[in-house]
Amino acid sequence: HVGGDAAHGIRLIRDATDEVLCTSLPKYGSGTAAGNERGYVTGIKPCIFAEPIRMRSDEVVRIESFYNTTYEHFGVMSLWILQVADVEETVEEVITAA
Repeated sequence: HVGGDAAHGIRLIRDATDEVLCTSLPKYGSGTAAGNERGYVTGIKPCIFAEPIRMRSDEVVRIESFYNTTYEHFGVMSLWILQVADVEETVEEVITAA
């Protein structure tokens, strides 16, 4: 989630390699109706991967949020909600890791 009128996006990054796993950009409202307020974030697309990203449970990921800092503003926030699943290693992965 990226909120506030100064939000420009959020990225999920694999810390060890600086690989950008996902970038989400906000959609801004263009009117006056509830849910479409001009200048405010009204949506942000989730990252959905065609193939799941596999990583170890001790691997570090980080988020970077981007905001317009050319003027003072309050109440900005960023939050990444990440869903994970525990997966058993395959025999090939165990052999390769050895």
